Amino acid sequence: FSQMSLIGNEPFYNADILKESKILTNNWRTFRNEALNSFNTFKDIKGDLFFSDNIIKKSNTWKKLYIKWHSDVDKIALEKCPKSCKIINSLPNVKVAMFSVLKPGARIEPHRGPFKGCLRFHLGLSTPNSDDCFIKVNNIKYSWRDGKGILLDDTYEHWVENNTDKTRIILFCDIVRPMSNVGNSINNFVINNFGHITSREN
Repeated sequence: FSQMSLIGNEPFYNADILKESKILTNNWRTFRNEALNSFNTFKDIKGDLFFSDNIIKKSNTWKKLYIKWHSDVDKIALEKCPKSCKIINSLPNVKVAMFSVLKPGARIEPHRGPFKGCLRFHLGLSTPNSDDCFIKVNNIKYSWRDGKGILLDDTYEHWVENNTDKTRIILFCDIVRPMSNVGNSINNFVINNFGHITSREN
């Protein structure tokens, strides 16, 4: 996939390069309001596919609400966050979407994603707005801010720390990477035939 990417292979990208991430950023207050109204009901992500004990050492430090994961919009998410689900559902290139809640003192250990065909999008909703709450991708640091989005390539080694006394809530999405025509064909085949294998429920 590296040679077929139309945007190179950087650890981070400006969120303005994709139509989808711009739309999501423009709606950040809608996502924030619904996340703040429901995040206390979210479940622990530890133990879910790709989120093993090697990545998350302590239980109940990272919680989630899956909106979709290579699937239709989740029924539980639709009940809790209908406006957010409607926005996600209008963007077919958004293959994964969830609210991600990181508790104070939480750490996500270094790991790599398995698939370069999507870019990961993080949108700050309710964050510490502090440099002490950050993700490092390929050893480059990014700290979340409310209403600000960033695209990243999660196949680079990355890890997360929240060294503050405040909870971090973001919207976490996987959006199809811009590819050459051949790359698009391969990417669509992989996503359409194998993405559903990774699907999970709340």
